[in-house]
Amino acid sequence: MNEKVNHNDIVLELTKDKLISILKNKFGKRECWSQFHWVVKDDINTWELEKISHLLKNLGEEKFNNLLDIKTKFTEASNFIRNLKEEESLEIDKTIEFPIIKGEGQYKVTKGFIDLIVHCKPIKKRNFLSYEKDELMEFIIEIKKEKDFEDFGNVLRQIKEYKEYYNSYGMVRWVSKIIEENNYYKPTTTFFCVLSTNIPEKVKKLFEEEKILCLEIKIDE
Repeated sequence: MNEKVNHNDIVLELTKDKLISILKNKFGKRECWSQFHWVVKDDINTWELEKISHLLKNLGEEKFNNLLDIKTKFTEASNFIRNLKEEESLEIDKTIEFPIIKGEGQYKVTKGFIDLIVHCKPIKKRNFLSYEKDELMEFIIEIKKEKDFEDFGNVLRQIKEYKEYYNSYGMVRWVSKIIEENNYYKPTTTFFCVLSTNIPEKVKKLFEEEKILCLEIKIDE
């Protein structure tokens, strides 16, 4: 057991790059995903009318000069997604020590503080995505030292209690930049998580049975 690594050490390691590395597998396979690969791949002269009609409906109000213009811009978007580095492959925003507040005025109660909340979604360029799942996901994360799992029941109770409060009516939720920039488009999936440098396998299995996602991070001493 590594007793030298404390809570703050772990928090300081959780850069956006590191978080993307830890969370990326929840979005499916990392590729360039689109239903319009044929626009890039196929010669314009071979495009079928039915496909062109479907394409135009998906363009919305954006204006293009002609089919060649569409192909050019879609090719640029496809190449952009394919060339993204891992640390650029998700749009991500985070906040630490988020207060669990319920009610207003004299009825306002602060239950506790969530160590870390992360919102992230695949990068999208036109109709091309960096991951298979086009979702805004929310990760409610409690950060624990290895030693904390000696009393794993206490950790489990804390997360379950926070989960109950966070999902209750009147709870003030975090509004990330991603939500603001997407007209308050809310997360489609919320994961309640525990994160540590090492989680014992038996504890990990127990937590996952309780639908708590177990995340691990390696810290160089």
